[in-house]
This record gives sequence, structure tokens and C-alpha cells, in this order.
Amino acid sequence: MVPQLLLVQELAHDGEAIPLLPLGSPMGDAVIQMSSKGFGVVGITDEAGKLAGVITDGDLRRHMSHDLLLETVDTVMSHSPQGHQG
Repeated sequence: MVPQLLLVQELAHDGEAIPLLPLGSPMGDAVIQMSSKGFGVVGITDEAGKLAGVITDGDLRRHMSHDLLLETVDTVMSHSPQGHQG
């Protein structure tokens, strides 16, 4: 049996399915987005709608503290995210 190839469009998510929040959003909103969308990551966008950073499940663990939910996404996100090169 030959595996069937899929187009990127068949696998990609778009619109409301993508977990995105603007800079300055509360961390509580980021946790809700990550949990409700099920990606384990939320993209943070600048005023122009461009990706400014990301917050992953790992970022949450590394920044875990009693006041994490009082922070904004700007303080927790990884700035200038880049894809894997290799």
C-alpha cells in the first residue's frame, strides 16, 4: 500500500484555530489560549499583526511562580522565534 501524500493546506490551521494574542496580553489569557486550542504554544503578535514571539508549555514551566498570572506575555515570551535550522 502506498501512503497518500497530503497538501500543506490540508494539514495547516488557520483563522480562529491558531492560538494568537497581542503584545501586552495577560498571562492568564495565554494559558487559556494554549489549553483551549491544544497546541502547547501561543503566538504573540505585534501591532502590525506580525509574530513577535511565542510562549510554549516549557516557557510556562520555566517561569512558574506565584505571580505568573499577574505578568504580561511580553515578559514570558521567547522573542524573535525562529524555525529549526538543521
